[in-house]
Amino acid sequence: MRADTSSQGKGGTLTVDTTNLLVREGATISALTAGEGNAGNILLRVKDSIILTKDGGLFANTTEGSTGKGGDIFIYPQTLTISDGATISVNSQGRGTGGQIQLQADSLTLDNGTISAETASTDGGDITLDVQDLLLLRNGSQISTTAGTERAGGNGGNLEINTGSIVAIPQENSDITANAFTGDGGQILINTQSSPTI
Repeated sequence: MRADTSSQGKGGTLTVDTTNLLVREGATISALTAGEGNAGNILLRVKDSIILTKDGGLFANTTEGSTGKGGDIFIYPQTLTISDGATISVNSQGRGTGGQIQLQADSLTLDNGTISAETASTDGGDITLDVQDLLLLRNGSQISTTAGTERAGGNGGNLEINTGSIVAIPQENSDITANAFTGDGGQILINTQSSPTI
């Protein structure tokens, strides 16, 4: 499913209302921009579970050479699982700022999965994760708002996590980052009811 733009016009909003959603085998839901227009937004209202796996993903990115702003992704399931190389991304490879990711869920599991609001040379977008019960990071998973991935300017976006508990296995090299190569790094705020295990 796509709601992309490659001109001056803004990309549309792609809305999914369903009971369960499975995105796998490289399938994508995208709202990209390759031009001057801002990328569209993605809104997922899912009653039960969202599973992104085997390189599937949600993308509201900007491509190299574009000037439009990255789109936003809003996700409202009970459970979200991101595994086997799957990604949620509002990255900006052009000159427009990155978009935002907002999630409200009962549980979030990343198992070799990525949530990313990175930019190549501009300000990174923000990520807000409201997870009522458990946020679990496994097998090299990444949550990142890094800016200036091409060692250029731009401030890192902010990352806020509100969850009952957060667990990551030390030997598995999962990371939560809000860096910037030449600008200011973003803020990371984690609110949890129990002591995080990272």
